[in-house]
Amino acid sequence: MAVEPVIELRDVFKIYHTGRLKVVALRGLYMSVRKAEMVAVMGPSGSGKTTLINLLAGIDKPTAGYLRVFGVELHKADERTLEEHRLHRVGVIFQFFNLIPSLTALENVELPMVLAGQPMMQRRQRALELLRMVGLEHRKHHRPDELSGGEQQRVAIACALANDPPLILADEPTGELDWESGSKVVELLRRAVNEAGKTVIVATHDPRIARVADRILRIEDGKITREYRPTELVEAPRTPKEETVVTYLRRRLVEAEEELHRLERAHREGRISGKEFHGKYQRLLNLIEALTDELQRLGYTA
Repeated sequence: MAVEPVIELRDVFKIYHTGRLKVVALRGLYMSVRKAEMVAVMGPSGSGKTTLINLLAGIDKPTAGYLRVFGVELHKADERTLEEHRLHRVGVIFQFFNLIPSLTALENVELPMVLAGQPMMQRRQRALELLRMVGLEHRKHHRPDELSGGEQQRVAIACALANDPPLILADEPTGELDWESGSKVVELLRRAVNEAGKTVIVATHDPRIARVADRILRIEDGKITREYRPTELVEAPRTPKEETVVTYLRRRLVEAEEELHRLERAHREGRISGKEFHGKYQRLLNLIEALTDELQRLGYTA
């Protein structure tokens, strides 16, 4: 007996207008996800990953098409319905952590529950439980700038789980993290599925996430073009035009190395600031490390 999907997108378009410029971010996208499933959405920069996350989160609405998330038809929802969706049905984890700098880890985790109107004692207890779950109870009184990047992202996961939403969305959650910290984040996302029954969708370049997801969806030019299973990671493509994940990893590695060289050149020529260079440079190094390690794990060289 077929299980009805809890997330369904049919022929979804998202078009952005900036002055006279029109950008089609999603172009007729179809996608469905079952309850308590972890799905990785992988694709090149500009392929529509972040736009998809924003639509599922109710941060934005599609230009056209059908979008249903846990019984709510978001394509025709009013602002009040979208606000309820963002508060109670979905938790979002961003690449850059999105923590309030002036609040402690404990206060950041409490904040979604404050917005939902939960009593103080109840939200304090749950916040402590969530920090314990992500291994940071001992850091509860530290502010974000006193935490490492990996610790900040684990606090962000606790924040996303605060109101016990059925859906967790993550947009490049390991992009800022080194290998060890990123692996801990991946483990926490997998536990959210296995132990708490959450549905998790991750937009990512990170092969660590692809490895532990139930399915891997390939997005290109605003459309889902292929579906992989983790067991297909090293299988031959079905047609000459389709990539294996090994081919994808190698191609992404070449692209990341080329981007690194362009970034270094831009810095030498004074076209970007030192602060911007450092942040982008570290992200690219982390990505190159993750891609290389995954290829080696699968028995391939870069």
